[in-house]
Amino acid sequence: MKDLKRLNRNINRMIVLDDDPAECGMNPENLLRIKPYTDPNDREDDTLARITPFLIEIAREGYDNIPELLSQYEGMDADEIADEQDRRIQYYRRSREERTSHGLGGFAKMASKNLEFEPELEPQKTNFRSPQQLTAKDLVGAAPKPSSDSGLMGFLNRRQEEKEEQMKRKFEKWNEVMLKKQKEKQEKANS
Repeated sequence: MKDLKRLNRNINRMIVLDDDPAECGMNPENLLRIKPYTDPNDREDDTLARITPFLIEIAREGYDNIPELLSQYEGMDADEIADEQDRRIQYYRRSREERTSHGLGGFAKMASKNLEFEPELEPQKTNFRSPQQLTAKDLVGAAPKPSSDSGLMGFLNRRQEEKEEQMKRKFEKWNEVMLKKQKEKQEKANS
């Protein structure tokens, strides 16, 4: 059984890819279930390739609560999540296409099709941009609000806090050992 706590990392930032939910019984909320890999000659098995963009976006967006994010996909395996991601991408592309087909966006789209017509006004400086690439934020929603300790400074602050906590534990252990030695000396003196 896999116990993520033994890795000494933030469990809320870990994903376990496994085909057996029983193996991740201690942290089932971090499990991304994949189908068993039984045949090395199976060229149709592209699960990891299909789920990789999802995993990259999670890392890129810096989600701090993976169990909350994966709860959206409860009961789905990696293939179903990849299908859902594809469906969401298509939905957002269609909705973006619809938005750009109305008003000035539609006018710009028509202009890109090389239709010739006489402009009524003198040409102005145009600033049409191509649509942005979709991100995980578009697909699964915004990440939980980052704390004030984000980015490099947040990392350094968290690291400093971890070091201080580790020093505290060392001092506590040292005090414990010293008290034990002191008691042993007193017992020897009393005997």
